[in-house]
Amino acid sequence: MVMNDEIKRAGFFQNLTALTLGNVLVRPIWVFFSIYMSAEYLGKEGFGVFNFAISLMTVVAELADLGITHYANRELVRRPDFGSVLLTNVLVVKGGATLLIVLAAWTGAWLGHQSATLQWALVWAGLYTAVFRHLEFLRAFFRANQVLKYESISMIVEKSLVVLGGVGFLLVFFSPEAALFGMSLGMVTTFLLVLYGLHRYMAAVNMRLLNLSLAQTMYRSALPMGLMGLFIMAYRYMGVLVLYALYGEATVGVYSLPLRIIETLQLIPTILGATIFAYFTQSLHENRLVDFKRMLQKSLLSMLGVGFAAVVAVWLGGYQFIKLFKPEFAAAEGLIKLLIWSFPVTCLNSILVLALMALDEQRFMAKAVGGAMLAALGLNFWLVSQFEVYGAIAAFLAMDALLCMALLSQALHKIQVLAKEKRVARQLD
Repeated sequence: MVMNDEIKRAGFFQNLTALTLGNVLVRPIWVFFSIYMSAEYLGKEGFGVFNFAISLMTVVAELADLGITHYANRELVRRPDFGSVLLTNVLVVKGGATLLIVLAAWTGAWLGHQSATLQWALVWAGLYTAVFRHLEFLRAFFRANQVLKYESISMIVEKSLVVLGGVGFLLVFFSPEAALFGMSLGMVTTFLLVLYGLHRYMAAVNMRLLNLSLAQTMYRSALPMGLMGLFIMAYRYMGVLVLYALYGEATVGVYSLPLRIIETLQLIPTILGATIFAYFTQSLHENRLVDFKRMLQKSLLSMLGVGFAAVVAVWLGGYQFIKLFKPEFAAAEGLIKLLIWSFPVTCLNSILVLALMALDEQRFMAKAVGGAMLAALGLNFWLVSQFEVYGAIAAFLAMDALLCMALLSQALHKIQVLAKEKRVARQLD
């Protein structure tokens, strides 16, 4: 059986190429289904329910992870022999958490006297998003071992099965809850396939390793990262949630179209982030601070360039992509020209978050993002109640810029502290 120390690691650019190729192969069919087909067949009301359910349950699904994926990303680099223990204990906790999330979604919608459509949309979106978080946990093993070709393969399988299930049920029932049910089937199937491969070739599941006390210790260590993840998702989808609460699904449907289009561009920082985090962690673990700083600088500059290139592309004519959709989505043409300005800052934030996690600054990030989330909640309610969709965009842009400045300032400060400690240690030697 192939074990961790026998896996042939790939280089940085090999990993980057593998992930890029996987995304290029499946991203078009995912975009076609999740944006174009969903909007066309569901209309702005159904598309609004579809996106509200995914947005809300993406936030809730963070409770099924509580930072353990980020913990695994870091600890598996530091302790490669920890895989089986980590996998066994975390799977047990995640199984119980998934059941609670699905039950809570249905109970909350039922007690709130929501429509049957929204009730079941929340249930299937809850299952879909929770299992996606579990799949990301499994992929941490590929990232730690720097063999991202396996993550690329799993991503191709995931998107193919999710789209197949989603399209099939959408075309039969023409409802958001049916599409989400098909998507959840594809996600669960992918999770089971990846788990089987991981169990057989990389980290065997062994129930004799189950130790609830150890699991509690791991989750306690991961909690700051978990709170950070929860706050990030709540902050990220605050506009959608507030718009739904104040104006309903039709408004959310129009707003979600440009938002989802821009989210597809997150492919670029996501690929780089998945590739670079292990290198961030390893360089700091091996006390190579100069290498860490160099890679951080290059990553930030490249992401800034990508972000502004996207802005230019949209303003030079990319916004006309909205004309491909039904006339009821016409207002989204102006919205995308404003929302795209969030992309350069989001690119920077994604890299800064990874750098700060590698620097063990999870507590700071939890506080910073938690504060941003609370501020965004108040700002969104105020601006959205006054300016509707444009208020949500203004709040999003303002809070993203403030958060970026806070994260960058802390990263630079921590690097200076580490550099000073290194100089002092060298002088003492």
